[in-house]
Amino acid sequence: MKLSVVNCAPVDEKEQFRYLKDCGFDAMDMGLGGYFDRNGRFGDIDNVTDEQIKEHFTMLRECAQKADFEIGQTHSAFSGHPRNYDFDYDEIVKRQIASIKATHYLGSKYCVVHPIILPGRRYDLLKQEAFDKSVEFYKRLIPTLEEYDVYCCIENMWVCDPVYGHICSTILSHAQEMVDMCNVLGDRFRICVDVGHAPLTQDDPCEMVRICGDKLAVLHTHDVDGISDLHTFPYSAHKAPHGMKPMRINWEDFMKALDDVNYRGNLNFEISIPGPVELRRAGLVYLSEIGKHLVSLRSVKY
Repeated sequence: MKLSVVNCAPVDEKEQFRYLKDCGFDAMDMGLGGYFDRNGRFGDIDNVTDEQIKEHFTMLRECAQKADFEIGQTHSAFSGHPRNYDFDYDEIVKRQIASIKATHYLGSKYCVVHPIILPGRRYDLLKQEAFDKSVEFYKRLIPTLEEYDVYCCIENMWVCDPVYGHICSTILSHAQEMVDMCNVLGDRFRICVDVGHAPLTQDDPCEMVRICGDKLAVLHTHDVDGISDLHTFPYSAHKAPHGMKPMRINWEDFMKALDDVNYRGNLNFEISIPGPVELRRAGLVYLSEIGKHLVSLRSVKY
């Protein structure tokens, strides 16, 4: 089981693979927002060419190969996505299509793409309307997914309750809805379980893994305090806020759940490294040691 982390190395993009390799990682989850978001390198999405995408991301793939490093998954650009009323679905689709092409040229098979979160879609409100809108959105990606041999991974999400100010469930927060979405969309769709998002919507990530089963393809692994989307190291959020008993992640049970579904993918960390940039290497080395410990808990080695 390879250890993977988001592209968070404080070095030039050509050198990041060697840097992360030296910190103990074998693979990367490459976020593509810095390339295809509105303010990204290729943010003028109507004028970026296929040749530009091919040239740049093939170059990065070759840099990774020289470092004996895998780009196991990507995360698509998502500026223009949900959480406001200013939707331009054509623009969103174009950014996802560019991300899928980049995923292919990076040598990866899996691209995580957020669903459409309609304003007001929280708890059970607008449940069918939001589901149908995301199905419509995801279907527009299928021709590109098939042409470039990439799988779209849907992710469990959250929103903020505007009345009480805390995180609550929305579209795809729950495992069965993700399975249902994949069943509707077909073979080009898989699931990314965001381990830290699950407790925030009162979902057990272990049970989520078991429900997703063989549709689970990639992970966003991180810890939370049950209240905020912290994206911190496993075992870091070990103390509950005073007077509260939010859901916690049992990491031993989580690794067993991966065994139960015969998960063969990477253990990928979607982590924000705290502190100044001078401490980034030390933080990554520590994170890789946590990863090695978690991998050692699996009864079957992949």
